[in-house]
Amino acid sequence: MQVSADRYLVSVIMERRDKRRGRWAFVEWEAVGVLPAADDGPAAPERRLIHSAADCDRFMWPGFHLTLFKDDAESYWNNLMAQNPSLFVVCRDNETAHGNELEPFLVTANYDEIIGYQEVDDQVFSVPIPADIYEWLERYIVQNYVPPQRKKRRRADWKEQQHGTKSAPIRRH
Repeated sequence: MQVSADRYLVSVIMERRDKRRGRWAFVEWEAVGVLPAADDGPAAPERRLIHSAADCDRFMWPGFHLTLFKDDAESYWNNLMAQNPSLFVVCRDNETAHGNELEPFLVTANYDEIIGYQEVDDQVFSVPIPADIYEWLERYIVQNYVPPQRKKRRRADWKEQQHGTKSAPIRRH
């Protein structure tokens, strides 16, 4: 397993189901999970069929790197503090020999990053964080994130403003 302080090698598991509603047939995709990967695998992630049934196929894409950046530490922290901490799998439609298929291209733990992908119509799936990756992410946050200090707002002193001792304008209603 390849792990560094800011990179974790993972594999993505996606499920494709053939659905029918009346006369209409369509394909529905779902991210099933993200797993720690044992080795690099191919240079570019490519899918491998790992399970096949009559109306359902599961594919694994090895070779993704979950990469962390110090600037995004607050977003990772917010993710871990959420009710359901998640990893996010970002997917795009890809023309293949099998037709139009959904294919993952990014795995991230950053809440803020996925919003941009959703705005440009990429599909984003959330999956639970595996325990090993959770602990690694938690260590990264402890080492790289300092929550901002909350500051109490100072209230304006209306008495001083009324007597003209301060230069702030006086409000009159």
